[in-house]
Amino acid sequence: MARTESKTLKVHPLGEQEAIDLMQAFHWNLLNSQEVKTRDSHLERESNGDLVQVTETEHYINLVFTRNLDTPNLSRLKELEAEYAAITFERGPGYVAPVMVSWIGGSVLAAMLNEPLKQAGLILGFVVAGVGCVFWIKRNIRVRAEVAKANARRRHRLQEIIEECQAL
Repeated sequence: MARTESKTLKVHPLGEQEAIDLMQAFHWNLLNSQEVKTRDSHLERESNGDLVQVTETEHYINLVFTRNLDTPNLSRLKELEAEYAAITFERGPGYVAPVMVSWIGGSVLAAMLNEPLKQAGLILGFVVAGVGCVFWIKRNIRVRAEVAKANARRRHRLQEIIEECQAL
């Protein structure tokens, strides 16, 4: 009897076929697929003292895979699988926080001025805030472009790994 190793994955129902295809690229064979739906209801007390019924649901697919330990090039497959799993994607910076900081900074600057200068300070504050927003948005656009390029290189490497595994 052949020696095998097994692996179990828990995936969202919409990602079931994608997970199966990916695992098969690393020479895993689907042994079992089981849809799991759970519903848990219990009572919780709100801050005002009222009791409310809370229902929590969980829905996922449990996939079980096996792989023959006598598979040719198994050590290389494991290396590629580990490299694939280690690749992560970055998110670029958001726009909301810098814009809010700029507007708040401009408002604080305007509020610090005395009454005769308050109107001019308000205008100056909003000009400073606007310049700050433009600076942050330009910077974020540049950083997002760099992140997008890096993520494209990562996606390309993922595809190369899959192609190498299929060739083994």
